[in-house]
Amino acid sequence: MARSGDHYTPHSRKDTSTNKASTRKASTNGAPSQGPARTGAHMNTASGTSRQSTPRFTSTGKAGGYAGATQNSPASKNPYLQAQRSNSTAQREHVGFVTADKGFVATKRPITGNKRPKRGITRRDFVMLGGLAAIAAALPIGWNIFRPVEVVINGARRTYTVNTALSDIIAKEKISVTAGNLTSVSGKVLTEGKGYAYSVKVDDKDLSFDDGNKYKIHGGETITIGNGGDIMEEYTTEMVETQPKLTMDGAWGGVTYVSQWGKVEKKELRTGKTSGETADGEVKQEGQDCVLKTRNLQPKDGKKLISITFDDGPSVYTERYLKILKDRGVVATFFNLGENVDSMPELSKKVIDDGHEIMSHTYHHDVLTKDSAERVQSELDSSFESIKKATGVETTMIRPPYGAFTEKTWLVTQGKMSASILWNQDSLDWSRPGVDKIVANAINGIQPGYIILMHDGGGPREQDLEALPQIIDKLHDQGYTFVTITDLMKADGNVPEDIVTGKAKMPEDAVWPTEIG
Repeated sequence: MARSGDHYTPHSRKDTSTNKASTRKASTNGAPSQGPARTGAHMNTASGTSRQSTPRFTSTGKAGGYAGATQNSPASKNPYLQAQRSNSTAQREHVGFVTADKGFVATKRPITGNKRPKRGITRRDFVMLGGLAAIAAALPIGWNIFRPVEVVINGARRTYTVNTALSDIIAKEKISVTAGNLTSVSGKVLTEGKGYAYSVKVDDKDLSFDDGNKYKIHGGETITIGNGGDIMEEYTTEMVETQPKLTMDGAWGGVTYVSQWGKVEKKELRTGKTSGETADGEVKQEGQDCVLKTRNLQPKDGKKLISITFDDGPSVYTERYLKILKDRGVVATFFNLGENVDSMPELSKKVIDDGHEIMSHTYHHDVLTKDSAERVQSELDSSFESIKKATGVETTMIRPPYGAFTEKTWLVTQGKMSASILWNQDSLDWSRPGVDKIVANAINGIQPGYIILMHDGGGPREQDLEALPQIIDKLHDQGYTFVTITDLMKADGNVPEDIVTGKAKMPEDAVWPTEIG
């Protein structure tokens, strides 16, 4: 095949050798056949000089044919066919392939003969396997997306594709409902049929119109489509505060305490843009009145508990009272005056050290119902501070002098106190009626939860000191146990926990009333 320009011209192969037999013999002996020289080369033969045809292939620098090709083989007739591979060592050294420019490039052949090497997994195989896996995974997902489910719509069973919008179902089922109305802020109808188109209830839960409109079924629900709700007109708002009031719960009792602290109510006041009406709106903060509870204490389970109390101390009699109480294993509550505590702080401290309780009897023993608001508050603050300074004890409980304490007096305290402690059994010792009379007044008609009133100061107390041991012994004989005021409250079980501590203060989020309810 001669090359002309960029094209090849095929020619019939001719044997230029004068001795074909010798040529074949040389080939049989294993010597590589020497092809004619490249284009333009000449060689001498027995018959003279002949021009060599252009070689068809090149194999590792050897002109002419390639190993294994014979004159009558297909390769000898068609230069584009690969020669049969030889099992001989010489002929399996190199084989070739035709390149794009029709050259013949040598490459190594495996020595395993005609057996082709195993082919590994190709990228194409991986793509195919991945596609099959994706299809397999998508099948159940597709089923789940498009599976039919059953729901109950207004009592009728219906089958729809899962995740079908409820709004589409309502339209398809042609459910007949009545739309709500447009109303004013006070609830008057302004325009009929301008409210919500329908209402939705899924199982036992009412949905808002927006949630119902967006709802998609899951299967198994019981859905009720009803008439639409009303829509309120547009409105403006302003915040309105309502202050708490002071209210009384109970007319008479041994104790009065704050059962509920007051709080300001905050709510919207709405003004309709269409109607011009005003109406209360959303409550932003719940309000509550301040409630004072007046009652007698009643220990749970009928326990025979009582309290004995002493006013006007400390005094020159205090240590003798403490000895009597200690000898009989009794605890008491002392309502001390602030000015006396300041003058005899060590006695107030001894009262606490002996296991008793101290509360305020004001600072100067004023009649609080006759004092100004500022004076009342000063009497409380000063006495509380004196007690704390002398004993380290905080208290917000008082016994008002003469028991004079009204609802109006409570109002002016500004929440500085938490409880007013009066009495159920008045010994009348302040009138010095005699020992026997004091004893009788203290114990006659007594009941569990009662509070006995006696005095530590304010005048001569020899009759009290003589009567006290008899009072204790007689009540012990009746099965009574003496406890402090706070322990008696605790035994009652109905007094708020903060009050029972004896030092409750108005919470930060509370407000003291300025008027009586």
